[in-house]
Amino acid sequence: MAATSVVSNQQHKPQDTVYVSCSANWAYEISKHIPPVSKISIPLPPITKGTVGILGTTGTNWPLMVYCVVKYNEVSQHWQFLYSSLASKDNQLCKNKCFVKVTEEGFFKRNEKKQWEYIPSKKLQP
Repeated sequence: MAATSVVSNQQHKPQDTVYVSCSANWAYEISKHIPPVSKISIPLPPITKGTVGILGTTGTNWPLMVYCVVKYNEVSQHWQFLYSSLASKDNQLCKNKCFVKVTEEGFFKRNEKKQWEYIPSKKLQP
């Protein structure tokens, strides 16, 4: 069974829409806008080994790399990792559901103690 990422936008201003994007080996991609005071569930593809073609080459067994990022808006250069299949901690926490909330103070992920943990910001490099 695949995991689900649940993202809650707890901001209240109309312009506070949040943008979430998830990808898997660049073959699967889902992008969603989350309006203020709403939440959305995003299904994550299962993390298994499969056949993935790289630049036209087929038959290569690669582990499926899944990641999700969130930004305050589509054009922002600052983003936060919500989930990465390469992080063992994320794999353990997200067997069924990953919970993330967005507030005016920042982005938070629920940890194994069911407490909200701050997600640090990254800057996209040109």
